[in-house]
Amino acid sequence: MKLTSQCNPLSRPVATRFLRTDGCIDHFRVSAFAVYELSALALDKDGLFWTNDGLLNQQHYQKTFPLPPDYLADSSTWTHASRASAIVKMEHTRLATMFTVDKDWEKLFPSIVSKSTGLRFLSPASSSLDPDGSIQLIQIQLQATTPIVPERTFVLLRTCKRIDEWTWVVADVSVDSWLNIGYPCGCLIHGIPGGLSQVTWVEHLEFEESYLDPKLYNDLCSRGFAFGAERWVACLERSCERRSYRRTKSGFVFGLPFVGKDLMEYEKKCVMRFSKRMVRYFCSNIAPPVRQSQQSSCIPAPCQSRVYLKLQHSPYHDDP
Repeated sequence: MKLTSQCNPLSRPVATRFLRTDGCIDHFRVSAFAVYELSALALDKDGLFWTNDGLLNQQHYQKTFPLPPDYLADSSTWTHASRASAIVKMEHTRLATMFTVDKDWEKLFPSIVSKSTGLRFLSPASSSLDPDGSIQLIQIQLQATTPIVPERTFVLLRTCKRIDEWTWVVADVSVDSWLNIGYPCGCLIHGIPGGLSQVTWVEHLEFEESYLDPKLYNDLCSRGFAFGAERWVACLERSCERRSYRRTKSGFVFGLPFVGKDLMEYEKKCVMRFSKRMVRYFCSNIAPPVRQSQQSSCIPAPCQSRVYLKLQHSPYHDDP
């Protein structure tokens, strides 16, 4: 999706095998290939796709997933790829189902997804409790926790596919009307006994040179501020943990226990909703608005300005 001063993960032209006879993109073929490529990158059974430093082995990747023969590399673009995994407190089928409902998966990432809109279903899920085979187009807007990185807005082709009884793949591919597709991104969800899931996230993006300096972006990704895989799994881990607290029979409100009482479901929902709104509003104030012709800039402070820091330690070991 060609957007000025934004991430452009769509500069790969569609190969002939992804086009229908009428010249339009065959979304079902793109969907199947995205699931296959994402599964290979997430599992990496032979250990050849990723280096010890967590970087994508471009030589092996290009050999396994070659570009179209007539593809001309754009010297004004650069790519970023990352992979991360974590164990989250949610059953694997339930987690996969949440990715097919735009409002639910938006709530899983309150600090990343600022807006999500479902456009249309190309293939419905098997049922409301079984998202296998779901293919849909959604428009999303992502935000970073730094004013240096502009927001990203684009259309995704999302596929949810069951690999086996314990494994799901949720693959996203950016598509546009210019017959361009992006690199598959998303996650592989593997169920673990006890209602847990191991999530392996893969991010593979291509950027325009004007979007941000590659070295600065890679540094921000490694620190969890940009759109790297580490940030996605960290946010998902926290969201699933909050939801697991809401499902417990007892707990705390603002740190104060209910003596002899169970925590009411209504009170738990109120606290969780309030915390998510705080995170969302905080991140929306940090992220810069989408700009068409200029990038974010830092405004120098007056010479007489000073910054004061205060560090205070709590006397209680369980209340930092």
